[in-house]
Amino acid sequence: MYKKSLIVLLISTIAVAAVTLGVITAPPRQVVKKEEKRITFVAPMVNTGYWGRAGFGAIQAGEKLGIDVKCVSSYVSDREKMISNLESAVYADVDGIITVGIEDFDKFNRALDMAAERGIPIVLIDSDISNEKRYCYIGTDNYLAGQTAADSMAKACGYKGDIVVIVSYLDDPNQIGRLNGFKDTISKYPEMTIQTVLEGKLSTSVSRHLISEALEENRNITGVFCAEGTSSIAICQLLENTLYEERNLTVVTFELGDSTIEAMKEGKVEATIQQNSCSMGEKAVEVLNRCFKGEEQTESSIYTETLLIDKENLDEQTENKQGSVEIQWHIY
Repeated sequence: MYKKSLIVLLISTIAVAAVTLGVITAPPRQVVKKEEKRITFVAPMVNTGYWGRAGFGAIQAGEKLGIDVKCVSSYVSDREKMISNLESAVYADVDGIITVGIEDFDKFNRALDMAAERGIPIVLIDSDISNEKRYCYIGTDNYLAGQTAADSMAKACGYKGDIVVIVSYLDDPNQIGRLNGFKDTISKYPEMTIQTVLEGKLSTSVSRHLISEALEENRNITGVFCAEGTSSIAICQLLENTLYEERNLTVVTFELGDSTIEAMKEGKVEATIQQNSCSMGEKAVEVLNRCFKGEEQTESSIYTETLLIDKENLDEQTENKQGSVEIQWHIY
């Protein structure tokens, strides 16, 4: 027993001495790499224009902040597919979601509830809704944009005339805001009337058909306001026809696309409202990053810049035009 104790004591003494002299070194400390945060941007549809720029802004901000940003959508605008993609992001337990609000749509509200239950903040861009589960809204002040378009239309029409308005969907929150702003402003001019509001359903062909039909049915129409980008392309295509060119219509659109630039140079389009979707995506990631850090979000809505482009500033804005961008989309 004495021998055993002596041997143990001897081994312990040698081990302590070895460590002290540096013969035996302690294993290196494990450095735990901080897990990268994940954000999914669920867009209404894939494109290289408006939504592509929003995704680009989000990805760029993510790279600066060390956040993985994934852009998800489908080739055509489909609310059911968008909800499915939103639910998939929730089930994937991402850290944050960026998407577009759909008002009065039960499935969308249920998806927001699912995210809230899992503690996933959702930032809405482009289109806001009245739901306390969304973290905040970042995008255009759509009511103000509608007012701006109406003032431009009224001035160009000489403060009189019959107007046609075309939106994407009548229940889209951003279209509701723009339409209300436009209506309220036009109502200030007693000799101006909105004859009809059309629903183009984000289809160039549908928009083109509806506008053409409205113009043929009412020869007194003097102005057309396109409250979003798809119908803006459609009206520019129609204006290439000399039949409509002779009508001397006053046209105000949304988004400075190539067709709009050409139509404005030819004097066929009076003005367009330019949004900054790249800034929307960028700011959304920045807001979510502050949320991840536990910082309080004091602003319920953050409005991004919009600009009225007309013949006075067209050349300057064409040089600074937000072009098409190619990003990696995950298509489902």
